[in-house]
Amino acid sequence: MRAIFNLITTLSLRFKWITVSVTLALVALGYYAFTQLNQELLPDIEFPQTFIIARNNGASSDQILTMYSIPIEERAQEVSGVVNVETTSNNGIGFAIVRNEFGLVQEDMVSELQNQLDEIVLPVRHVLPPSGENADDLLNALSPEAIHWLYYWALQEDSGFTAQLTREAWDALSDDALGALPEAAFSGLDQELRQALLERAVAPSMPLEPIEDVFAVAPPALPENWQASDPRMTDVTDLTEFASYRNLASVFNDLISSQELVGPWAPLRT
Repeated sequence: MRAIFNLITTLSLRFKWITVSVTLALVALGYYAFTQLNQELLPDIEFPQTFIIARNNGASSDQILTMYSIPIEERAQEVSGVVNVETTSNNGIGFAIVRNEFGLVQEDMVSELQNQLDEIVLPVRHVLPPSGENADDLLNALSPEAIHWLYYWALQEDSGFTAQLTREAWDALSDDALGALPEAAFSGLDQELRQALLERAVAPSMPLEPIEDVFAVAPPALPENWQASDPRMTDVTDLTEFASYRNLASVFNDLISSQELVGPWAPLRT
């Protein structure tokens, strides 16, 4: 075998132009053969699926599941051509992937899905200040009894309240409402704000006793301007339903900063 390779090497060196010519011929034949291969480019694959996002910043994952994910899944499965629906529910947001058969016009599928989604009645409350008022007026109208009840509800439910209110939210509360709060409600505030609020506070004519169990007493009614915004806002328990995911302080702060409240209606209860 070594003799054969030695012979090839010897001949290649002796007849080098022939060797170069044969090499070039082989390269040319290889290129020609390559250009004659049957080639198929990968097609532009578009997976037939549609993404649906539902958001409600005031809802827990269980509420998102009940109010959005399940209705979306049920409606999507009614569309002809849908083969699979996957949903994910998290605090404040739900996500759905709707997969359909290949070969269908995706724009038509999206249109049919949208028609189904439009028929879902979403259990959502949207509180806006009545005409001529703003969010400050809504908070200012809360009675001392309402603020008193909400303070003890926040303590009982471990939902942050007075210590996390913004200065703007504090300023919106009436002097009478401030007077309904125990002095401990101001303990987590900076000295300047605490002093200013205590100076504004007007003690109620009838002292309000601490509440051991807020659910054992009748919840105070919400003012008329709250009910004018949404007839379902009848008492303070309706306001606490906005705190199913965020705390009560965030409900007040969001109302002041956004001039609106968006949250679930009739959430799950344990």
